[in-house]
Amino acid sequence: MTKDTVLKAVNLAGKYYKEKEEYRLRSEKNSVTREKVSVLYIEGDGISIKTNRKEESRVDLAHFLIHKGCKEEYRGRNQLIDKHEIISSSNKKAREEVVDYIYNHYEIDKNTLIITNSDMETGYTPYVFKEIAGSFSEKHIHFWDKYHLHEKVKEFFKRYDSVLYQRFFTH
Repeated sequence: MTKDTVLKAVNLAGKYYKEKEEYRLRSEKNSVTREKVSVLYIEGDGISIKTNRKEESRVDLAHFLIHKGCKEEYRGRNQLIDKHEIISSSNKKAREEVVDYIYNHYEIDKNTLIITNSDMETGYTPYVFKEIAGSFSEKHIHFWDKYHLHEKVKEFFKRYDSVLYQRFFTH
């Protein structure tokens, strides 16, 4: 196989991929009725996965969840309402897909509250979520997720007496 053949194949694959993305956006716009929501939740976090490749032992993936809240399923176990997950090897691409999905599935106005949640790491800062929410609504609240908040508090109190840490969570 010559390098020209490889180049043509790569260019053709790129063209087909772009057409596939355009088709996805058009078909979603035509087939789904947009639902009006008063509150929408967006959660984001990075996932690191081990690989068998020598040159790359880990691959980082962007993971976003979009949902309308949660309801109790049974015995204190909650289920997300209308959960949609977006996973991509590119954080930027995943964020674009989040915006596309919200635009195609939800009718959001200035009164819609968008609540976001993350671990505040690179790519998942409040600014990133403010940018996403700002595309749709003026009302936006960002929270640090419970697990990472507790980890930071625990890390902070390591240098102090353990009694102080315990009292922090009891009061």
